[in-house]
Amino acid sequence: MNKLWMPLLVWTCLLVQGAQAATFDCAGVMNGRDLRGDVLVGAGKTCTITNTSVRGNVKVSPRATLILKNSNVHGNVSTDSGFARLALAGAIVQGSLSAAQGGSFRMDDSQVIGNVNVLASSGPVRITRVTINGDLSCDRNRPAPTGTWIRVDGTQRGQCQGL
Repeated sequence: MNKLWMPLLVWTCLLVQGAQAATFDCAGVMNGRDLRGDVLVGAGKTCTITNTSVRGNVKVSPRATLILKNSNVHGNVSTDSGFARLALAGAIVQGSLSAAQGGSFRMDDSQVIGNVNVLASSGPVRITRVTINGDLSCDRNRPAPTGTWIRVDGTQRGQCQGL
């Protein structure tokens, strides 16, 4: 390799390595921010994200609560088994949303570009005035999900088939 290119290659590798996205721990309120990285709601914590852009994924840990209002997630929203509550209002998720084996789930006046999966929730599941550009799948939720004004471009499956 030419000696002139070696410093450029080393500098480029350092630049790419330094460009890794941050992870933001959320316990409390994040309002009016532009987050370039993932958001983690730690075990047992409550996180309210309002008027915020998240340029990454959002992960909800066991016993944790996420309230996402008037915000845009440029990635996926997912939960670990045992989450307490997941609520979206006026939110846009540009990836998929997965809520499995947790407590209550509520989605109002929101849009998900990918798929939505709500599985084995032990609390109320309510889906109202939403647009889902992928599939909507619900299974083993007790009580069964309820909802109105749902537009699904893909397929509605399981308990959500009749909504």
